[in-house]
Amino acid sequence: MYLTRLFLKLTIPLLTLLSVATTGDHLGGVTLGVAVPFLVKKSDVFEDDDDLNVTALLFGAETQVSNRVKLITENWLFTDGKNSVLLLSGGIRFIGGTPHC
Repeated sequence: MYLTRLFLKLTIPLLTLLSVATTGDHLGGVTLGVAVPFLVKKSDVFEDDDDLNVTALLFGAETQVSNRVKLITENWLFTDGKNSVLLLSGGIRFIGGTPHC
């Protein structure tokens, strides 16, 4: 039930302040970000809800491990101050032509 409620909070159209910063070079990099909702009338969303302040934090990174392959990750932490949901992801990026498996 909590995940459904948090998902609804995140998908309701809100004005959101988003800030992202990335540093690195062609061999690798790190990205940090934060998204904070603002200017929303809470009573328009949930009658009994007084905490629509769901903050999303982003951590991403990539590193080149060979001439044709990079390892990448993008991770999100959603929190309303009382509860949190962490989404982790990782993958492989092939650089250049089609990979031969």
